[in-house]
Formats: sequence, structure tokens, C-alpha cells
Amino acid sequence: MLKLHEKKVLSEDGTELAVQLSMDEYRALEEYIEELEDSIALAEAIKNAESGLSDYLSNLEDYENRLANGEIRW
Repeated sequence: MLKLHEKKVLSEDGTELAVQLSMDEYRALEEYIEELEDSIALAEAIKNAESGLSDYLSNLEDYENRLANGEIRW
């Protein structure tokens, strides 16, 4: 006998739907959701790293200019 897992979800219009999945389908869906969450976290980390890089480059350029103008010494 095939064991089913019932999951309640909302449709786009807000209607509650009951979806029946086999345990294998349910596990595959859970794994897919975990992969999506990991991908989102990676994208956010890359975005944060890139924004930090622009600050670093701006600060480096300022430092080089001050060094060239003799405002600071090496």
C-alpha cells in the first residue's frame, strides 16, 4: 500500500488546497526546498561580499590619493 502525505498549501488566490504526495515525492520536495534555501543564502552572501568590495576599493583609492599627496607616509 502506498503511503501518502497530505500537505495544505495556498493557491495564488489564497484558496487552501490539500495536496497528497507519496513519501518519496514529499522527501524530494523537501530536498528541493533545502537546495533553494541554500541557493538563496549563497546569492545573499555574494551580494553582501560585492557591496563590501566596493567600499574596500573606495577606501583603497582614498588611501592611495592621500599617500600620493603626502598626507600620510608608508
